[in-house]
Amino acid sequence: MQPPAAPKVSKIVQLTHDGQPKGLIGTEGSRLYIGLFGSDYVGMAEMSTAGGELQRLPMLPSNNMGPIGLSDDGSQFLVVDGHGVPPTGPLWSVPVLGGSPRRLAEAEGFSGSWSQNDRQLVYANRNNLFLANADGSNSHKLASLPRLPSSQILYSAPTGKR
Repeated sequence: MQPPAAPKVSKIVQLTHDGQPKGLIGTEGSRLYIGLFGSDYVGMAEMSTAGGELQRLPMLPSNNMGPIGLSDDGSQFLVVDGHGVPPTGPLWSVPVLGGSPRRLAEAEGFSGSWSQNDRQLVYANRNNLFLANADGSNSHKLASLPRLPSSQILYSAPTGKR
């Protein structure tokens, strides 16, 4: 058995033309979920992977909440209810199609992602990396990494599908 060939970029298509800053939250294949950071709107939007107009999504339950990922099945946003830079605080699951947000047990951090089968959650808090069940329960520390001076810390939200 041979390993599959490495993917190659065959085409690049510009999907938006408004010149506003954006960040990819994630995709479930047919939709892109995007964070918008414009002068007239800060929040989330979605659009077809084929292009088209951005559709603004309702704001999250708290102004301090910011999406940091998307479940592999595309049904839940992973959200931090945070303060500071990078925003750090309790982690929540918020249904994409609306519904009640759910606190992920005692999980707190600034970045995280569910596993590809949505059964586990890995998240970072300060210089520690944790693994938990998808609902945040049974959390345990995987590793402690060396602390970096705050001037060397770069924050980047996960991009969903791996």
